[in-house]
Amino acid sequence: MRKPLLYLIGGILIFAIATAGFTSIFKNYPSKMVEEPNVTDTDNPSNTDTSTTDNNDTTAVEHNSGTNSIRVGIVEFAPENVVYDNVYYAYLKKTFGCSSSGGEIGYYWVPGSNQSIHSSDCYDILETHSFLDIFNNPNKGVSKNVQRTVYGEEDAVETLHPVYYIEDFYEKEALKYGVTNLSIDIDVKGPYVLAKYPPVGGRWLEGEEGACNANLTEFFVNEAVSRGIDEKQYDVIAYIYLTDWQLSGRSDDVFTSCATGRRSFTAVATWGLPEESDNVVTLTHELGHSFGASDSYTWPCDVNPELQSCVKDPEGIPEPNKIPKYPQTKGCLMAQSIASDKPGSGDETEISNLNQAVICDVTARELGWR
Repeated sequence: MRKPLLYLIGGILIFAIATAGFTSIFKNYPSKMVEEPNVTDTDNPSNTDTSTTDNNDTTAVEHNSGTNSIRVGIVEFAPENVVYDNVYYAYLKKTFGCSSSGGEIGYYWVPGSNQSIHSSDCYDILETHSFLDIFNNPNKGVSKNVQRTVYGEEDAVETLHPVYYIEDFYEKEALKYGVTNLSIDIDVKGPYVLAKYPPVGGRWLEGEEGACNANLTEFFVNEAVSRGIDEKQYDVIAYIYLTDWQLSGRSDDVFTSCATGRRSFTAVATWGLPEESDNVVTLTHELGHSFGASDSYTWPCDVNPELQSCVKDPEGIPEPNKIPKYPQTKGCLMAQSIASDKPGSGDETEISNLNQAVICDVTARELGWR
């Protein structure tokens, strides 16, 4: 369940909402093969949000503990004549009069939605990549040197992570808790072209049924079945809708990203950077619910009702013993925010890259890693 906070994705406001919790898919999975690291202990929250359910599928599938792989199916759909933006690796030559990523002369990943990228006075374009080519890149990402030359900073490498990197993310995080044999196996299908948009009842919390309602889930499941996809071959399955309305001028066709049982549904904008637009991060978060995790935020904010939501303390704080405690340097995946000040202050930053995210202790317990 993506944090229910209005947030901006390259010019589009997206909602996402919590769904019902259930038993972790990892519960029967062999774990704790080595001594556990010294991780701060926190209580498992008892107020798992059950505001949205899917009567067709609300429990995790049984996983064969004799295997070494969690099978994750990612099924992508797109509207007819979908438009994919380009992503550029470019050199910013000047900042005055140019809309730059970081405000310094140097090398950047730049989305096509940044209009100044097309000005030769501002940028030299060195490489051009399709959004979809990066999003579905089987090599776990495209990395480039992003040195900023003005202040003589040391070289740095920035990687745009695709959906396949989710395998590495969960496996690396599991190792921190002594789980050495976890294997996530992602299988991407599509994108398949849809003859019609997803049902209106699944968008923007419209209608009494809300997000992840039967109309939305049945729509995508039926579309998958018609393409010969058998859900039973996967332990969990993520449905992705690639939306391009900001590029194509078509009507706003975005629905609310959500998860219910072993299924998740994520709207991905085809413009901007794959991670800076929260697309891969949101998908990883929704899969966390399918694996058995609950949210590490409250909605509305329990310590400041004027805020729509806020990170839970300590559940959503990855460094509870840090001195000073704030600002935090990472964010819990299931909170999807980095707390710069105490919860309720309103000073939180959305996680925009999986390098900023960690699986926190409470989530590790829910996943059966502790």
